[in-house]
Amino acid sequence: MHEFARAGVVMQNDDVKVTSCRVRHPPVTQSYAYRFDAKDRSIVISGDTAYAPELAEFARRECARS
Repeated sequence: MHEFARAGVVMQNDDVKVTSCRVRHPPVTQSYAYRFDAKDRSIVISGDTAYAPELAEFARRECARS
């Protein structure tokens, strides 16, 4: 388990890098999407969220919003 309170790298090892991006889920303020980057592929997982262009950007690259 990894506790965190802002967007960014959650964990990283030789096989995968896991990053998070805050998503819009009012009234919850600490709601995140996760991006798993392996050597040959990436996947982004998010629960329900309001319209969030930053989530699409996170899926394309990295999250700039914290």
